[in-house]
Amino acid sequence: MDFAAKLGRVLAIANARPLSPAQFYPLKTAILTHYGSPDGEDVQKIVKICYSCAGSGMYSDTQECRRCIDGIYSTQRFRLRRWKLGSRVFHQPIGREYDELRPVTIQGKIEHRRRSTIFEATAALAMAFDSSFYLKTLGSAPNERFGRIVDRSNKLFAWLVDGEPLQTWLSRCEVQVVRSRAQIIREADFPF
Repeated sequence: MDFAAKLGRVLAIANARPLSPAQFYPLKTAILTHYGSPDGEDVQKIVKICYSCAGSGMYSDTQECRRCIDGIYSTQRFRLRRWKLGSRVFHQPIGREYDELRPVTIQGKIEHRRRSTIFEATAALAMAFDSSFYLKTLGSAPNERFGRIVDRSNKLFAWLVDGEPLQTWLSRCEVQVVRSRAQIIREADFPF
């Protein structure tokens, strides 16, 4: 299995439920921009049902709901950039879609299969690309799983880089995300 396929597999697990969205999504964007390939765009339509009337449009038997129209609170359309990384497909929001004539390709929210190894996958990605996010990921890990998460994320990182020693990995690695921006890293910048 090549590096892009492995990276796509680990990123898909971490993407199922991002632990710290403010740090994860810039990391995901940098990884996709550097290692992925653009694969077009999709239009996503999200319909939010009114909670006041539970989607019925009626607040009571005789009174119409004042917060919605026919039970729908809002309808939004988004443009998503589609990326391929290995055999995996990822989406990245790029803005609202106002062209009503453009066909919707994704109805509702994208559901991801949750996995029990989200902490490990996120920690392995962070170990490879963003050391501050790595420490934050470990800091949010449940105490009873901490040791197991550290051990598994180290093994996952080793699998991701084919068991290469860290110095070899650093010479191949070109992207590290720090506070939402990509930059070239040097060996001295890596804290491990």
